[in-house]
Amino acid sequence: DELGHFYRDTSGDYWINNTGWLSETHHCEWFGLKCNENGDLIEMNLRNNNLTGFDAFFRLEHTDLKKLDLSGNRLYGEVYSGAALFLRKLEYIDISNNEFGGHAD
Repeated sequence: DELGHFYRDTSGDYWINNTGWLSETHHCEWFGLKCNENGDLIEMNLRNNNLTGFDAFFRLEHTDLKKLDLSGNRLYGEVYSGAALFLRKLEYIDISNNEFGGHAD
């Protein structure tokens, strides 16, 4: 699944807090995740959590994701305008203080 890939692609074993990730518990109980009443992932807040990786947030193909905060980590790669296609319900995003490249269209 994409959350498992995201965890591995961002060196999840080395995060400051990875409580619950890849465990048998429902993903809504994993650190940094929040779900709606239907169990759909709507928020991910993993700021300042020692995530490292290349283009990792493109693994997050959750169309119901409304808030994404990956700021203050060591993520890198190019941010491209096509990301908006799979994050179309996103209301808030903070990916500052990483090492992303590219430009906003």
